[in-house]
This record gives sequence, C-alpha cells and structure tokens, in this order.
Amino acid sequence: MAAPVESTPAVQETSETSSTALTSVTILYGSITLILMLIYGLVKNRYKRLFNVRNSVPRLQCELAKQEYGLFGWIPGVLRVKDEDLFEQCGFTAVAFIRMLKVGTKLSAMGCFNAIWLVPAFYSSPITEEDENGNIIPRSNFNITDPLDKMSLGHTYKDDPRCYGAVIACYMMSIFAMYLIWKEITWFVKERHIYMKRMAPENYTVYFSKIPKHLRSNKALGDFFRVLFPDSVLEINFV
Repeated sequence: MAAPVESTPAVQETSETSSTALTSVTILYGSITLILMLIYGLVKNRYKRLFNVRNSVPRLQCELAKQEYGLFGWIPGVLRVKDEDLFEQCGFTAVAFIRMLKVGTKLSAMGCFNAIWLVPAFYSSPITEEDENGNIIPRSNFNITDPLDKMSLGHTYKDDPRCYGAVIACYMMSIFAMYLIWKEITWFVKERHIYMKRMAPENYTVYFSKIPKHLRSNKALGDFFRVLFPDSVLEINFV
C-alpha cells in the first residue's frame, strides 16, 4: 500500500516589489514632468500672449512680466522674486497664494527631515525575537526582503520601541503645520490692513452697473451720491 503523499500548497510569488513599483512610477511620471518642463521652456518665450498675459496686454504690464528667462532659467528666476515686488506689481492676492504654496514646500521639507532619522530606525529593526522561553527565533515578518519595505513601519515588530518614532514624527509634523498656519494668519491680517490702507484706486473705488438713464453723466451721478453720502464721494467717472 503506497503511503499518502502530502501536497504542499503552491505559493504564488509576484515579481513586482515596492522598490520596482516605485522605480517604475518615478521613471514614468519623472519622464513626463521633464518633457513638459522642456516643452514649456521652449515655447514660453515664443508664445508670450499665451504664457505671459500681463506682458501682452498694455494695461497689465509690469516689470516682473517683462523679464525673460532661458530654458530652465525661469526656475531660479521665480524663486528670487521678493514678496515686496509681487505685492506692488501683482497685488495682495498673488502674494498670499504664493506664500501658501511655500507653506506646502516647508511641510514637504519637514517630511523629508523626518525620513532622515525614521528610515534608519525602521531599517535597523532586528529580524529575530525571543519566544516565551527566551529562545531566539525568526520574527513573524522576517521574510521582508525588499529594501524599501525594510524602511517602512511594517518592518518593525510588536512592542518595538521604534514604533514611537512614527508617533514623534506625527507630532512634529502637526505642531510644525499649526505653527506655519498661525504664522501665515498673523502675516495675512497685518499685511491686509496695510494693503487696505493704501491710497490705491482699487481700495476706495465702487463700481455700479444698470444706472438709470437720467443719471448717466458725471454731474448727475455725482449729485445723486453726494446726497446719499455727504463728504464721502471723492470723484465720479461715468463710462
């Protein structure tokens, strides 16, 4: 009588690991980004009306819009622009928008900083552990071989003190984000008051439409508003 043969379940292995997936995504999207940046660098000075509207419309022209850069020279060029120049030539909204983009850059930098010490901590997690009897045995997830996976929190074990690193990094990111938000709100309130106090036409001009026919002149419209708002009307222009 033949002895029964125990069948071993087949384990299906996949050839794609986290490292290969990251490499593929980096090559794909990195190539697309470089190609688009190259196209932009080549056509931005040729089709100025499309890529530089402020310099194409006479009433919107400013010194910042008149500057021209080379193929990739626009990258350091825009980074050197000061907030004061944007404030004067492009308005308060442009400065606030770009400052929020810088906040995102600073948060990304904090994430990179945390990776500097988290990656070695996770990677150094031992592949063995002690059982209840004090014997050294392989860890339950010792089969992690991909270098990228070893740099993640999944490479740690239960009660591994390295797990606290993720908690510390979370608090660091949260506190840093709240600090940046507080800093931007403080700046916004202060600069908004300064901007609104400027004697610029856009700060004290009121536009009206659908004006009745009998008021469609500077004098008639001025007399009408001076009755409603005595000593508050500086100038009336009917267009």
